[in-house]
Amino acid sequence: MVISIIKKNEKIFAIQTQSNNINIIDSFLYCEITNTLNVIIYNILRKALQNDSWILQIYQLSLSQQSKRFLLNTWCETINNDQIYLYLRHNYQHMYSKELHSLLQKELSNNFEKLIVVHIIKNNNCLKKTPIEYIYMLYKDKILQLSQELLKDPYIKLVQSLFNAKFDAKSIELI
Repeated sequence: MVISIIKKNEKIFAIQTQSNNINIIDSFLYCEITNTLNVIIYNILRKALQNDSWILQIYQLSLSQQSKRFLLNTWCETINNDQIYLYLRHNYQHMYSKELHSLLQKELSNNFEKLIVVHIIKNNNCLKKTPIEYIYMLYKDKILQLSQELLKDPYIKLVQSLFNAKFDAKSIELI
């Protein structure tokens, strides 16, 4: 699968997926860039999709939000294009059920248009990141970058000197 992020103009970007075997575009996901926060989210999402196509596959599935949340807490490995191994962190095993397992198998089979066998394995391998962990890591990197930029801002330095204020980098978060 090929994932392209297309910036249509300054306000809209699209995420396009295309199967490797055919020249048909599978899906588009449109997002508006209307403020600085959306630009930051756009950059985080772009990096995440470039490094983990599993994220986009999750959002293409016709599943409930809770089922997608479950999948976002798994990392995926595909074997022979007909077997999918989902590795689930132990602290999310309460989300698992046999009904969910069969629902995922059915939905992934429909999505790939062939029978897919889904194996769900509880695994705390810290070398592999789940989509949620990966996005959170990118988010924390962006917060660190923003706090470093704020420290260099002349207006922040002026406020610090006028009011004998200190900059609290730990209080920065995207809202």
